[in-house]
Amino acid sequence: MREKYNVFQIRKINKTTIEIALKLKKEMGKTKSFNEKFIFTQVNAVPVEQDEFLGHLSYKYLNLKPADGIPLLKKAYKKQYSIEDEFKKCLQCGKIFNFNRRSKAYCSNRCRQRCYRNKRAG
Repeated sequence: MREKYNVFQIRKINKTTIEIALKLKKEMGKTKSFNEKFIFTQVNAVPVEQDEFLGHLSYKYLNLKPADGIPLLKKAYKKQYSIEDEFKKCLQCGKIFNFNRRSKAYCSNRCRQRCYRNKRAG
């Protein structure tokens, strides 16, 4: 089965993603470091759940709180893999919708068909 284009996948995070996040951190002016201990459930173990893992990465490599580091990591991921925003505007009705393919331009088959009929008639 084909994967969605806009899905955030942890297994694709690599060194390049962290480097981009560090550059974004400098650009955004997030220079405050997180000096407190970030406690995990298991000692010296990498968390399995997505949010815990991203929190671990933001603390270890970006030296930021998870609340600040997770959005930064997601932004770096989108920049690295050239992922568009998760929402588009329908060309027919103007409604904002969540897409799962880059080529999708309409929110529903109804709008797609209406646009086709309007182009064909006029």
